[in-house]
Amino acid sequence: MTESLIIFFIGLIIFFACREIMCWYWKVNEGVELLTKIENHLSELNPNAINSNPKKIILNKPKAELGSKSKPKKDSEPNCPGCGKLLDWKDINHQKCYACGIEVE
Repeated sequence: MTESLIIFFIGLIIFFACREIMCWYWKVNEGVELLTKIENHLSELNPNAINSNPKKIILNKPKAELGSKSKPKKDSEPNCPGCGKLLDWKDINHQKCYACGIEVE
C-alpha cells in the first residue's frame, strides 16, 4: 500500500514538472498573461465591449425627425447601433454585427 502511494506521488511530481516544462516551451503562460493584458486594456477603453451577456439591440430604419426637411432613403441598409458599421445581409442573417459583436434583429 505504501509503495503504491509513493509511486503515485512520484508520478504526480513528474507530471507537474513535465507540465511546467511544456508550458514554458510552448510559452503558454506568456500567452495567457498577454491575453489578460489585452482584455484589461479593452475593458478600460470600452467597459461594455467585454460582456458575457451581450446586449440585444433591435435595429430600426432611420426616421425623419419632426420638423426636419431631409427624409431618409427608403432603400438604405441599416447601420449597427454599436459601431455604426453599415450592416449587410450576412450580419442581419446571423443576427450579429461582425465588427463589434452586438446582437441585432
